[in-house]
Amino acid sequence: AFDGREAVDKIAYIIKTTDRNLALLLGRALDAQKFFHDVTYDHRLRDSPHEIYQFKARLPSPFVSEEMVSPNSALQAATPLSLNGDLPFSASSSQTSELSTPVSTTSSLSALLRTPTAPKARRLSVSSTDDAPLPSGVFTLLTDCYSPTCTRDALCYSIACPRRLEQQARLNMKPQPGLRRSLSNESLGDTPNVSSLKKIRETGTLWIHSVPPEIAASVSDQEKKRQEAINEVIYTERDFVRDMEYLRDCWVKPLRTQDIIAEHRRTQFVQQVFWNLDEIIAVNTRLRDALNKRQKSYAIVETIGDIYLDVVKDFEPFVRYGSHQLYGKFEFEKEKSSNSAFAQFVEDTERLPESRKLELNGYLTKPTTRLARYPLLLEVVLKYTSDDNPDKVRLVEVVKIIRGFLKRVNEESGKTESRFNLLQLDQQLVFRNVEQVDLRLRDENRELLYKGTLKRRGGQGDNGDLQVFLFDHALLMVKAKTKHEQFRVYKR
Repeated sequence: AFDGREAVDKIAYIIKTTDRNLALLLGRALDAQKFFHDVTYDHRLRDSPHEIYQFKARLPSPFVSEEMVSPNSALQAATPLSLNGDLPFSASSSQTSELSTPVSTTSSLSALLRTPTAPKARRLSVSSTDDAPLPSGVFTLLTDCYSPTCTRDALCYSIACPRRLEQQARLNMKPQPGLRRSLSNESLGDTPNVSSLKKIRETGTLWIHSVPPEIAASVSDQEKKRQEAINEVIYTERDFVRDMEYLRDCWVKPLRTQDIIAEHRRTQFVQQVFWNLDEIIAVNTRLRDALNKRQKSYAIVETIGDIYLDVVKDFEPFVRYGSHQLYGKFEFEKEKSSNSAFAQFVEDTERLPESRKLELNGYLTKPTTRLARYPLLLEVVLKYTSDDNPDKVRLVEVVKIIRGFLKRVNEESGKTESRFNLLQLDQQLVFRNVEQVDLRLRDENRELLYKGTLKRRGGQGDNGDLQVFLFDHALLMVKAKTKHEQFRVYKR
């Protein structure tokens, strides 16, 4: 991961410029092509040390091609990690929505990577980086003018010259009227260039602009700040519910009704990727409607703590969603790499105006990031709330409850990630010229304590470093075969 300032610094160094705005524009063009993204998928590149970004990453594949495995290997005819067969756990014990097809709760996670005796077949990798497309295109602000007589020290005759603004600055000239050079919102992706989006997405109008001037003038500056904070809580809740409804209407419904996924596994695929999305929509729709009603009833909203206290106790779906999110992402990436019809559907859907040029993973992370954002929003309201207001006590209790849910999400998602990584490692181990050992990596309480690289002082034939895995019960040394995503067990 890296922050926005580091990204702009590096781009400016590469293109040899001191103009940070130019480097920022080029970075946003790369961002628009999904070369990297904000870790919360909330916005495009910003020149700030407080915004964190990461390159687009895909989960490593535990799939193994049988021709790479020797007859002595424990991975002959290994089955790809799949969530379409036995499922690790159910989204809910009593689900009735269209996303809530009951699944077995008795299957353990180890069933995901069992090695059957089925006929051998080639395995497809979902994470081949060789085929990952790099950004492409022409960034016109860095191109030279088409006129052979154009120089940086004289004003070009062409009003569309890429150097024109620089030339005018050098000559201390004011910009002349005529054709204007405008940056494409479509390429930068910050603001959708589609007028119909006004009907799709409400803007976060400032509270002071939504009430009569005499009402705004009648309250103190502190109360104005409080009302603006409450307004942000309410309109971001509307936005969040709308994003979840976009997932339901533009992704879930087409996937369930169209011939994109094979019919016999269609329901389970939707279940794994979107999990208990309908439960989250139901809870947050209640919250949104109650907040909207309060805001429409009073120009000055006195309290919102009572609304949150009534709803926040039902935030359990956020915990179940967060604990399963890693599996949903894996299933999505696997299907996208092996199903051309689904890959085309993903590309077409992500280009819809409703998507605001945000990829599916950006929306799938929103429930978790929304839960983490509640304390931040409510603490701003609390900051400007007077001591005699009931919300001074209520909001403290609400924030405490939500932080409890956040702690559980972090714990459960951490367990899921650890379990997932152990299952992958177990699938990728290859025993060659080494006695096969059952490391019991699929045991329920197995823990990976440390992972690192071991430098070897080479003797004859000792080439390459070793990967070391320290478990709660064993020390494992392997040689990484990154081309085929395997780990060959090392013994000396």
